[in-house]
Amino acid sequence: MKAIHHVAITVADLAGAREFYTRVLGLTERTDRPGELAPGTWLDVGGQQVHLVAGTPPAAQGQHFALLVDDLDATVGQLRAEGVQVSDPVPIGKARQCFLADPSGTVPIVTDPTTATAEMGFSEQVRCGWCPPTFGRISNAIELHEAAK
Repeated sequence: MKAIHHVAITVADLAGAREFYTRVLGLTERTDRPGELAPGTWLDVGGQQVHLVAGTPPAAQGQHFALLVDDLDATVGQLRAEGVQVSDPVPIGKARQCFLADPSGTVPIVTDPTTATAEMGFSEQVRCGWCPPTFGRISNAIELHEAAK
């Protein structure tokens, strides 16, 4: 295995999701998606793709994906200026992340490559309202990420 080529997410409102991922998050719509496929759209982000597929999204069970940015604080400011509800950045593993939800409830996580540790200020009492219920508190998310290493 060399890399992830694409992730596919099911969205209830294809037009709304396309607007969110392109205009708000800045992904670029591809033009090479075969027309005979079920309704959807392909988007570019960095060297990978996000495929939006029209349908009924599954119940939240912790599924998510993360988008890498150079400046997390600036990105949070830009998202909030667009009216997007986004959590404050929190340290998780060796990066800082913030959480938001697309119009269908999928959780794209925005992360930066800075080194973040528990000493940078996460609190076990802080609850992340943006994580799916299976993540629970931010400390639980950190434990899950650390255990996956």
